[in-house]
Amino acid sequence: MLEKSTVYEAALCNYLYKKGNKVDFQKIIYLDSNMKINKFYIVDIYLPKYNLIIEVDGEYHYNSEQVLKDNIKTSELKSMGYKLFRCNNEDIFNLDLLYSKLMKVIK
Repeated sequence: MLEKSTVYEAALCNYLYKKGNKVDFQKIIYLDSNMKINKFYIVDIYLPKYNLIIEVDGEYHYNSEQVLKDNIKTSELKSMGYKLFRCNNEDIFNLDLLYSKLMKVIK
């Protein structure tokens, strides 16, 4: 684990794993092929089978500065071909519903 994870991220990661998914938790995604250490993002959850990044946004993600950073992160990752799904901490309280939303994004 690279960063301090939240209980919400861990709960979702565990749920996805139990559903039979290969899950990379707090994966480093480099923004260039040279894998320069200063050009990367750490994503909360990555499902390699679907090329899907899942970001679990806590409360601090809703201040204007963080919203801007998240928008840039989303844009850069999508431009590299990743699918991206954002949810919030409250979504974790209904994992079955969240999973069905994820499956719609994958298809």
